[in-house]
Amino acid sequence: MLWYAHVSVALAAVSFYTLDPFLLVVAGLVSLLPDLDRPFGHRKWFSHSLLAVGVISFVLLVYSRDPLLVLTIFVALLTHLLVDLLTKSGIPFIFPLKRHNVGLPLVKSSGRKTNKAIAIACLTVFALNIISTLEYTPLFF
Repeated sequence: MLWYAHVSVALAAVSFYTLDPFLLVVAGLVSLLPDLDRPFGHRKWFSHSLLAVGVISFVLLVYSRDPLLVLTIFVALLTHLLVDLLTKSGIPFIFPLKRHNVGLPLVKSSGRKTNKAIAIACLTVFALNIISTLEYTPLFF
């Protein structure tokens, strides 16, 4: 999937429990981290596994004083894996137990149209979560 699909899914997921601007920025940025293995030729390797999400989350939980920040990082990493799990190529979800990719190919392709549809749907959810927190003030009394 493309970067904007990952960011929009993370924003939608995190917006269910917080709308803190800092945490939303963290979620958006962290949702891109698993793809940093691409320049090293290890596309969808360790960084796309539950082990990586677990190790990173555990270390942060031990050393962080902000459990909401740790939860946000966990959710952002996990949503990245879940979105990539929907593709034909899959991900090494349970690495190192199985080194081959696991996928639930629910999307026919991970082309631009699919990525845009996912992004629009998730940004709509994100916007609705923001709107739901606003107070209603009638225009006419």
